[in-house]
Amino acid sequence: MKPLAMTRVILTSLCYWLISAGIGYGVEKLDPEAKVNLSGQVSGTSEGGIAYEYTMTSGRLSKVPVSWVFSGMLTVGGNVAGTGCCGRRCTQTGSRLDIRAKCVNVNTAADECDPALFVHKQDFHAREGGRRQKGNESVFFNNDSSVVGERNAYVSLNVCGLTNTADIRVQAYSNIRGTSLVNVEYRLNPTSIQVANDTGWRDDFRTGTTRTSSPGIIPGRNRNVGGTLVKVGPVKALDYLALLSPTASRTTANMAAADARLWVFNPTKNVASLPGSGALTDGNQATFYLGNGWTGGSPGQPSDVFALLSLGETQNSGAGNVEKFYDLVHYPLNEAVASLGTPDAEAVPSREARQNYCSPKVALPAGHHEWQFNVKTSFNVGTYPHWDGIPPPGPNPLAIGTGNDLAFRARVLRNGGIELSRRYVPRGALGVGISQWNPITIWNTIIFDVVVPDEPGSVNQGYSVCFDNIGPHVQLGAWSMVVRNRDTAEIRVATANIEYEDDGDGGNEGTILQTGADLKNLVDYLGRSADYGNSTSVSYKNNRGRWRFDADIINLNEVLHDNIYSQVYGTGASAPRIMTDRLNASSAFINNWNEVVGPSRYCGSIECLDRFGVLYANPRTTPTGASWADGTPIHRYPKITIQNACDAAGLGRQDTHGCRTRDDVYQDDFVFPLRAKANRIDSNSAGGYSGVPIMVFHLYLDSGGWGPGGTATPGTRAQEYENLTEFIVQLLLRDPFGFNSTGNVSTWAFDNRIIILGDSNLLNVQNAEENAFLRLLRRRFGYAIDVAQAVTDRNDDYARTLDGHYSGLPLMSWLDPGQMYDASTGKPPGYSNYSDWVDIPWASRFRLPGPADLGMTTAWHPWWTKSETGYKESQGAGEDRLDAIFLVGLGWAKDDPVRQYAIPPTAELDDMKEEHPMVGRNPDGTIEEGAIDIRRYCSFIDRVTGSKPNSYRPEFSTPCDSGKPESNWTAWRSDHKPIGTRLRIRY
Repeated sequence: MKPLAMTRVILTSLCYWLISAGIGYGVEKLDPEAKVNLSGQVSGTSEGGIAYEYTMTSGRLSKVPVSWVFSGMLTVGGNVAGTGCCGRRCTQTGSRLDIRAKCVNVNTAADECDPALFVHKQDFHAREGGRRQKGNESVFFNNDSSVVGERNAYVSLNVCGLTNTADIRVQAYSNIRGTSLVNVEYRLNPTSIQVANDTGWRDDFRTGTTRTSSPGIIPGRNRNVGGTLVKVGPVKALDYLALLSPTASRTTANMAAADARLWVFNPTKNVASLPGSGALTDGNQATFYLGNGWTGGSPGQPSDVFALLSLGETQNSGAGNVEKFYDLVHYPLNEAVASLGTPDAEAVPSREARQNYCSPKVALPAGHHEWQFNVKTSFNVGTYPHWDGIPPPGPNPLAIGTGNDLAFRARVLRNGGIELSRRYVPRGALGVGISQWNPITIWNTIIFDVVVPDEPGSVNQGYSVCFDNIGPHVQLGAWSMVVRNRDTAEIRVATANIEYEDDGDGGNEGTILQTGADLKNLVDYLGRSADYGNSTSVSYKNNRGRWRFDADIINLNEVLHDNIYSQVYGTGASAPRIMTDRLNASSAFINNWNEVVGPSRYCGSIECLDRFGVLYANPRTTPTGASWADGTPIHRYPKITIQNACDAAGLGRQDTHGCRTRDDVYQDDFVFPLRAKANRIDSNSAGGYSGVPIMVFHLYLDSGGWGPGGTATPGTRAQEYENLTEFIVQLLLRDPFGFNSTGNVSTWAFDNRIIILGDSNLLNVQNAEENAFLRLLRRRFGYAIDVAQAVTDRNDDYARTLDGHYSGLPLMSWLDPGQMYDASTGKPPGYSNYSDWVDIPWASRFRLPGPADLGMTTAWHPWWTKSETGYKESQGAGEDRLDAIFLVGLGWAKDDPVRQYAIPPTAELDDMKEEHPMVGRNPDGTIEEGAIDIRRYCSFIDRVTGSKPNSYRPEFSTPCDSGKPESNWTAWRSDHKPIGTRLRIRY
């Protein structure tokens, strides 16, 4: 533990953030920055513990988990002879009050108990007539113990001099998602001022002030606390915050009278919301307005607002295992700050024409801003021929086309010189397709987040965005806009395969495939985040909760036919719907998950196992309305609609649940849809959701056989995605409201949003076979990206996209940061067409010259970009990146949608010198270790051993774990890793 004078709290967001150090053990400075994984958490050390919290980066923070806190009050006399240190050199009379939240079990692990305290003190003074008037108020925050080696929270304060009494409201909550079992205690005027002295503690808090009454007592011991602390950040006077519930009703037994509370405070200004304010009494809202006294920091000390969210004041010790999802909104939303045109509006045909450009400076007020620019390229990733006009060599008709190079680098500057942030935008993020044969005026919106601190030197200064290293045929628009408190929401999407083939090696797995444990572990990992046990236990631990995707939309591939009706749908009490029931029973949503099941691959040979796909959407992404156009439920089978669309596309059907994209003697492949919606909570009194439609499609294309001795079948896959595209077109004609909000049947409707995800089986690393699919989708729908191509790692000028294309070299070649293309060929570094690539010996096919940050002369393709498992040749990287998530439709063009793309590490490499984007680094800068054990065969070497305590441990043991108690359990068996993405939708 650090010396007492240094304290630390870790707060984590859905986007990026926060870590800091402050001074003193009574009040902490809250100010930080850190990286996060898909579910919005990051590991770190808060005096020996892990903190999982959130920060606002726009006007809305969606899907915030909210649970109980402990809330009690004390009324303390100040004008009495006590042990308080008051006045200069402690010469005045006063009372001293110590408050702590202490883990009930001092030996509890750091990721099971890590309490924090928020204390608000309001002074009162006597005046004529015996009435009291309010005096000063103070805010205290702490999550660190007064005793070295303990992981508790401690606050010490004085009630002094002219103050006759003070009301002190104590909020004890947990720094970890889930709950901490704590004793909340206080002591008044202790005989010893030594903080380590452990006598005189009591827990008889009150439900209200004792200045005018004698309210009831709330015992503070043995309390399970949760709660969520959100850094709202800089605000303006007359802003207000609202905590929104999707429903105003409270029907669940353990949620009775659990009205939400919104406690707002500013530690810099020493102000807080009044006791009892912000209760969820106004329909579905808890609201708090901010006045002038909440703003205005001093140099070097910005003024930030924080919100502590809870489900009310704790009344019983069993309430800690409750959690619900809310939206926290910072009003006014979508506040226009500036709209401006660039002084030089001419096109930028190449970087040679204009390599650098800075926007005009704009004076920005305090707060969170989005600065949006219009960008487009006449040569998207995959455009054929290559951007230089010379077709790549080789006979392959699916030639690679334009590579995924750097579109531009941009930096946010203050007053033209102070760099606040930078971003590397790859060409793969520019999904709007344009060409000389089909010119359009639609642009990609690219967004830069600008946070203006509330302090002199930052507020109302000149901010600008500067672009350099502009790529060939990339054009910046003549207009940009700055919006404060943009109304956005976020959805998380994930896809995974599960193993269907027994290895027959006589090992522990025998012939058991897709057991109940496998299936429950699978949906736990993809669709859940926090675990809640009983009132005295916590399951959201460092080796479980922080790894999970917490996805809103889930796709599953390769589920065996024999398991569908027994384990997904169920035929009765003896055959429960294991996956669906698991999600419903273990999630904190008011309503159930929606699922669609359809055929994925049917086989015409006894040597092939029939497999199904499953699409899930949680209630937060449920569409409005009750049915498809044909009257069938929106979340189940669009029977007549899908039949008509299949027939119109000239394709076959199977049990009315799937549309056949391939029909031959060996196998039939299918696609099927799910209606979903990117929702945010409506602010009307009844609650509910409103949002934009998204049509989701399960993807499975021909796997072929392309390994050693195998033959790839790109032609078959090409026909399948042609058929898939035609089916989408026909379905849009028959159910346009599933694609957009206006009922527009055009494939180029401005608000179409489509997600295609699953097992593409495309050769997506060196050869980039998917580029042909992207070309087709852009031609039909105007916009298409692969989410892995749209984001980069955080290696600055060594930034690489997460698709691993073209040997995985940095966008700006690490050999020459200014050289994005080979001068002699005009092609990206590491470019190789298919015919050349397959001639490379198998042992070297996935090698590349080692970037400087790896410290090697050769290395595997970035080991964290592959979605195949494997532990021998490939060091956990596997052969290729076959699973994919595609965003299609012009609605995505205005969202700059991809916030994050993640693949979990599946091998522990002790000598790895490069961080994994999903795990990152801890606050000390050390690469986080740990992995998730997913193996195709139990006979594969288990590289995820007990030597890394942070490795993921699922709840249920699978066949591979038998007789291996020293190992972290295998999550499920598969030849593929799951992938996930966080998507932004702007309203």
